Amino acid sequence: MPLRLEFTLPASLLLLSACMPIETIREVPAAVNQTPKERVVIREVVKPEEGCGSLLSEYAEFTRYSDDIKRQEIRTVKNRIKTDEDACDSLRLALYHSAPGKLRQTDETINELLDTVKDNHSALDSDDHALITLLKNEMSQRSVVEKKVGRHNSLLDQQRAENRQLLQRLAELQLQLDQLKSLESNIDPE
Repeated sequence: MPLRLEFTLPASLLLLSACMPIETIREVPAAVNQTPKERVVIREVVKPEEGCGSLLSEYAEFTRYSDDIKRQEIRTVKNRIKTDEDACDSLRLALYHSAPGKLRQTDETINELLDTVKDNHSALDSDDHALITLLKNEMSQRSVVEKKVGRHNSLLDQQRAENRQLLQRLAELQLQLDQLKSLESNIDPE
């Protein structure tokens, strides 16, 4: 039974998360004037002294959010990157963008973020570097699988076109056969 692609990254990240230190997260309630539907909890991350903390725990939590909350979280992290250019936030954003679903970004976007993180590695520890390597390997594997799927889809489209042509030819031959039977019955009325 083949392993589904969208389950490989979460499974490998959860295994790696057992080795990650726990990061302190303080929840800040959203504005009071928001309607209950708009009201969400905005996460304020308190950074650990070394490394990026428990990014994998955050990722696991992120995957359980609705798409709207995921978009909000991505916007929040992007805004923090604009003001702070923190390597941990870039790694966090790469993780969020790699999550399966509608909000998943292209592998090129994720690899650019990871390259940015590698260039700004002063705040990263060995676990963070291991996570970057894991993500890059995952993107590489996903790229290979997507290319194979593309080739198979192309072959499938060719096969479907050939099948349509064969069905059309079969319909033509059936029509000719019916015409021949009609002629035969007109010639030989018995």
